[in-house]
Amino acid sequence: MNLSNKNLAEESLANSFRAALVPFLLSRLLLVLVFLLGSSFILLEHQDNSVLRPQVRIGNIIQTIGNLDKSIIVGDAGWYLGIIKRGYSTETEITDVQRNWAFFPLFPATWKLASKISGEYVYSGLFLSNFFLFLSLTLLHRLLRHSELSPEIAKLSLWLLCFFPTSYFFSLPLTESLFLFLVLFSALLVRTGQPFFAAIVFALATGTRPTGLLMAPAFLFYLFQNGYKRIQAILLSVTIAPLGIILFSAYLYSLTGNPLAWMEIQKTWRPGGFPDIDLANPILLTDWNFVSLNIMAGLLSLAAGLAFLKNRNLAAALLVTIPVAASLWTGSTLSLARHTLSLFPIFPLLAAVSIGKNWERVLLTIFSVGLGIMTLLFSMKATSALT
Repeated sequence: MNLSNKNLAEESLANSFRAALVPFLLSRLLLVLVFLLGSSFILLEHQDNSVLRPQVRIGNIIQTIGNLDKSIIVGDAGWYLGIIKRGYSTETEITDVQRNWAFFPLFPATWKLASKISGEYVYSGLFLSNFFLFLSLTLLHRLLRHSELSPEIAKLSLWLLCFFPTSYFFSLPLTESLFLFLVLFSALLVRTGQPFFAAIVFALATGTRPTGLLMAPAFLFYLFQNGYKRIQAILLSVTIAPLGIILFSAYLYSLTGNPLAWMEIQKTWRPGGFPDIDLANPILLTDWNFVSLNIMAGLLSLAAGLAFLKNRNLAAALLVTIPVAASLWTGSTLSLARHTLSLFPIFPLLAAVSIGKNWERVLLTIFSVGLGIMTLLFSMKATSALT
């Protein structure tokens, strides 16, 4: 159900900008301070009577800023930068060696364009991600104000999204911010009666991450829920929405002879069989995988899916559960907490549950502490925080 026209008129775009500005600035300030501190840590070993005691010394902050590329271009960011500089691998066989086919083209293409304008890579990538994050927050506020949700819930949703423990990925040269922006923009276009343009924007999302294809059923049912005819919704969802991934598959076919190389190479990152779960490890923290955090994020997504299903919001239920179920189907919990960032219906649901019982401050405190810890781990290159 939409708000009345009067209420919508009162909710200007400027109001959404203002609602997004404070949580954006405060959360990013926290990231910068913690990141610079952690990146400046120098771990020392002091020997005293044959006993090693770890010590930490704070290095030169200015030198840390000068070496920003070594702290930022790690993990997936390095793969995207490699695509910008050298293009996609032309190997024709899929082996146990990781290839950059797993990384979809829209973000590196956007990053490359920005770097040509700015003349450098790192700061242009950081600017892009933070720019798209701010736009995403604005769009999320607009989308929620086009629904039954109150202004208080809409604003709290932005805070929860900004301070979610893995939201530092939004500010790195990665796909998270761009992907969320495209999904939200598509949803807002549906709500405002522009389904064709919504499908085109969603096609851009499917050219950004494979998660886009997993969200296609949610896009279809979102069209249904907003009153569009079945034949119109099906045609838009089947012929236009998947164009991004279809075109990328066609490109990989011309390059490698295998249109599904982007999917088959995933096994080199996700070996399957749940090798990362060790119940003897009390916090389930393993190399490259903060398993306990990922499990909690997965359970949160599945619980949200059940809540949406109970409320007969099938589109939201599909959006928050299918990507998680597909990830678990591969046999690993890897990156679930990171992928939760794009499952935006979770955050207004958390806001609605917490704000009525005065839990919002507790939840925000937990999220903020978690964000600080995860950012610190990332800044110190802990592999469990890189995925």
